[in-house]
Amino acid sequence: METPFTRTPRGFVDRAGEDVQRITAVVRSFQDISARYGFIPLTPAPVGYAETFERFGSAAHERMFVFPDRKERRLALTADSLPAVLRALHGTGLLHGGAPVAASGEVLIARYVRKPLRSWTHLTAVMWQHPVELAADLTLARLWTDVFQRLDVTFRAVYTDFGVVDVVAEQLGLGPGEARLALYRQRKAIPQEDDRAEELLDRLGLVRAAAQPKSDPEAALIAVRRAAPHLAERTDHIHAVLAESRRIGTDVVLDWSWQHGTQYHAGLSFLLRGADGRILADGGGYHHIVGQLDPGTRSCWSSAGGAERIAGVITLPRAPLVHLYRLGDFDADQFLRIATDMRAAGHHVREHWQPHGSGRGARRIPPDPWVWVALVGSREQEAQAVTVRNAADASLSFEVPLRSKASAVHAPS
Repeated sequence: METPFTRTPRGFVDRAGEDVQRITAVVRSFQDISARYGFIPLTPAPVGYAETFERFGSAAHERMFVFPDRKERRLALTADSLPAVLRALHGTGLLHGGAPVAASGEVLIARYVRKPLRSWTHLTAVMWQHPVELAADLTLARLWTDVFQRLDVTFRAVYTDFGVVDVVAEQLGLGPGEARLALYRQRKAIPQEDDRAEELLDRLGLVRAAAQPKSDPEAALIAVRRAAPHLAERTDHIHAVLAESRRIGTDVVLDWSWQHGTQYHAGLSFLLRGADGRILADGGGYHHIVGQLDPGTRSCWSSAGGAERIAGVITLPRAPLVHLYRLGDFDADQFLRIATDMRAAGHHVREHWQPHGSGRGARRIPPDPWVWVALVGSREQEAQAVTVRNAADASLSFEVPLRSKASAVHAPS
């Protein structure tokens, strides 16, 4: 039967149990590793002004949860992680005279969606005003490699260099925005309104034609250097990132198709795809779009991974769960000491207090080799020990001795 507690907005789903444990493990790994790379932890507010996200040109435009406050100002639930982090950087006073800042946090995203599987916990790392492009690219690449290696996630990095687009566009007298508009029109099959845009696409096509026959990324770079010597600075940069990625064990693919580019992309952008091809994280430069909103911004790199997406491809070692039943009037203090001893030994313990001395609830526990059951009553009091049996195989058991209040708790070695 449907009740108010069974409904969620389209595109959202409640999580419980092992799903939450996996998501929590992903978030903790990201928090720990980003801190080791020197990123300042941030928690952006869950609500902001709708204008913040609309001015960013976000894909969340017209899909935000918008509502008025008491003064009729338009508020919105956080709809995009990068503007939320940038707002938090400004609002918390972390920006000092244009000095570089690196910050990270998990940003809860809420917006109307049409896709059945999505992530709303975005693990976001931002490097603002960093002076060295290579250092920024390598930092984001190594950060995610460390996260995925800790979680034992198989992934592939797909790099696309929008720096190539900007070099060719500059030669034709086109700005970054005009170049990305040309790519957008190409993707949507909309006729170009500028001959220079057509020329841009033709020149990018020649670069693509030189690279695509080569299955090895290094061979593709060599072919592009020969076909377009004016792109030497960009190919050298890509080579440096490729070499470091291979050194740390990352599988790398170079994508020479720019049609999927948006107004956001700048420099060397990447998609991190899982073994099934789904995108787990992405990132790269966002200088153009951020610079339009904040003229003082010279550079901005950002990366975001979907915690729920990543959690869906990991497995966690299970801790044994003990269902501990207190029967009748068994001494409450001693019952709590038994539970404490088991937790100290590394078990998860769920306590069941049975005032009428019945252990029937234990018989309803499904057979699971990771689940154990223990009844604590008068028999155990006499024996001065509790027998813990496996829920899937009753022949598997171990004993926990009862101890006095003065006894110390010792975890087994």
